[in-house]
Amino acid sequence: DLNSYLEDKVYLTGYNFTLADILLYYGLHRFVVDLTVQEKEKYLNVSRWFCHIQHYPGIRQHLSSVVFIKNRLYTNSH
Repeated sequence: DLNSYLEDKVYLTGYNFTLADILLYYGLHRFVVDLTVQEKEKYLNVSRWFCHIQHYPGIRQHLSSVVFIKNRLYTNSH
């Protein structure tokens, strides 16, 4: 499971950006772009990794940017 694998990693190989990150980013883009907010939260490590990779200079090119919500909103029940 990719989500579990990325739990303690910044990049696929650990702490170094490699061709593997680029290839997986392009392979996953068409799936990640259609995920709901709930699905993105369910796969939090993949979402974190994907968001990081898409903002890497020169990577995204013609692909659309995928939006990830960074802060959850809570209503005040008082």
